[in-house]
Amino acid sequence: MLKPSRMVHVEILLAKNHLLPVSEFLGQRGILHTTRSSRRGGTAPAAGREDSKALDAYRKLSERLTKLFTFFELEPPAARPVDREHTHVSRDWARLDQELERLEHEAEDIEAALALLTEENSRMALLQEQIEPIEFLDANLTMLHEFKHMASFLGTIPNDILPRLRKGLSGYNAIIVPLKTIGKSTVIMAFAASSHDDVLNHALRSAFFKEIAIPARLKGTPKKILQTINVIAGENAEGIEVLDQEKVMLAEKREDRLGELWFQVQDNLRTFEVIGLFLKTREAYLVTGWLPEEQLAEFEKEIDGLTDNRALITYTNPSENDRTVPTRLENPRIVSAFETLTETYGMPSYEERDPTIFLAFSSLLMFGAMFADVGHGLMLAIIGSLVIYLSDKSNKTYRHIGLVIILFGLSATVFGVLFGSIFGKEDLFKPLWLSPMHSIMPLFKYSCMFGAALVVLGLLINIQNLISRRQWDKALCDKYGIAGLVFYGAFLWLGVILIEEGVSGVTFLQKTLLTVPLVLIGGHGLLLKLLGDEHHQRESVWQHLIDGSVEILETFLTYFSNTLSFVRIGAFALCHAGLCQTVYVIAGDVAGGGVIGFIVALLGNLFIVLFEGLIVSIQTMRLEYYEFFSKFFRSGGVPYRPFALEQGEKR
Repeated sequence: MLKPSRMVHVEILLAKNHLLPVSEFLGQRGILHTTRSSRRGGTAPAAGREDSKALDAYRKLSERLTKLFTFFELEPPAARPVDREHTHVSRDWARLDQELERLEHEAEDIEAALALLTEENSRMALLQEQIEPIEFLDANLTMLHEFKHMASFLGTIPNDILPRLRKGLSGYNAIIVPLKTIGKSTVIMAFAASSHDDVLNHALRSAFFKEIAIPARLKGTPKKILQTINVIAGENAEGIEVLDQEKVMLAEKREDRLGELWFQVQDNLRTFEVIGLFLKTREAYLVTGWLPEEQLAEFEKEIDGLTDNRALITYTNPSENDRTVPTRLENPRIVSAFETLTETYGMPSYEERDPTIFLAFSSLLMFGAMFADVGHGLMLAIIGSLVIYLSDKSNKTYRHIGLVIILFGLSATVFGVLFGSIFGKEDLFKPLWLSPMHSIMPLFKYSCMFGAALVVLGLLINIQNLISRRQWDKALCDKYGIAGLVFYGAFLWLGVILIEEGVSGVTFLQKTLLTVPLVLIGGHGLLLKLLGDEHHQRESVWQHLIDGSVEILETFLTYFSNTLSFVRIGAFALCHAGLCQTVYVIAGDVAGGGVIGFIVALLGNLFIVLFEGLIVSIQTMRLEYYEFFSKFFRSGGVPYRPFALEQGEKR
């Protein structure tokens, strides 16, 4: 619980014919964090090409399936448990390809018909827009296409260009007839003798002429053509509606099968992506990865069963300071909900302590104290329950967030009892501990005491981490090592003495406990230089002295600000009480009580729960990350991500 799960590095040498059954098993179990094989001598002959070909094929199948889901307006199915009945890893994708092709043809027929009707509707709508301005014209527009010895055009031209067009055509047998001015354009008919067809056509194009092209099937006057367009649009709309219904019916009919195909394709795609990491020879594969130590025995038994005891399995423990070892956090169910908050800051490295349990308890205490209220806490717990209820059951993150909100709400409820507050009312029952508004200084004192305890805990964890990494010099002399711990303890002791007795109460022992650690912290680099450490030989003695002086000053300021930061716990507790009182003052004095006052009070309390709850949670995590985690948490760990065919939560 306080450290990540112990891991072992596993290597499995197996025959080519055992690769797919073993890969299938690995995907089903989801326990091996696969890594790229790195032994020398491996090649990628025919076997490698087969795997690459299969990977490309399944990628294309996945893309085609995605397009089908998009066409049918469906979402790819959520994760489902993986078992041997539904999982089948194979290099033979031909059957899936053929079945998918049949489904695509069904969709393409509907898609093509919809596209034709939609395109025609767009053309009709544009034509309607063009013809409506000349609806008044009592002329058969069909005749424009029937002249044998005359070229004719119907369309629009910019107003300012029309005079120039006429002037340019004055020497030719051409006629320009303006029909109607619409804004900055004019609808015109243009006529010319057949011998001057090219001249007229070129002149119109040069004059930004936009032709109104009337299909041959639309005959008669503009009014008659508009009527025909309306009929066609209605028929097309009915056709589109029928096709949409067919599309919906086909989607309902094929949805289950599409889901099955999706899982088959994704399982194989993911598997062959992982197979690409393995070292290959013509007849064998080397599978490598990290495995939780407690699962090694069962894992070996399963692999032996799948390969008829013909696989060679070797394992090694991680070497010191190996940064490639994945981190698998292991906490009780309730505490594990806070792993999301830990991972937001960073993943602990394999050799580090897992701070999640400390974060869980300390954040609950801080949030509860800052947001102490029975009513508001219960409202927050209800909101957390709704988050869990409404979230996707396969999404572990949302479930964890919901559980954290519930626990924060329950903590606020407990502190509400201790502080005697329910919906901001502090006169309904007597507090079991203290009332923030009437015990300001004790509240600030307890806040600082809690902060000091949390800082000390962070230092102890860091010292343990440094010792486990055999960084003895830092464990002793670092500002977050033993020297820093002694200094901080003396610093707190000195603060108490100065408050109670003044300067006269300071003893030689206290001065020594302050001075000696600072000398070790500031002189750490110089000491290593004198001892012959190569890394510290580059800098001069004066540089070490300057750096040491800065380090001493920074140490003092850091610990002082760290401790003082926790005053905000008491400050936010007071703020919460004051904000509640403000809401009731507005509801009573401004809104005048009654129904309006009740609504104001209700909305005010809701605002407090949502807005202040968010602010307090941010402040809680700020104290965790900056004042607590900063003492020991290096992060930079590799998350444990085992190869698993299911897309749900990891095992």
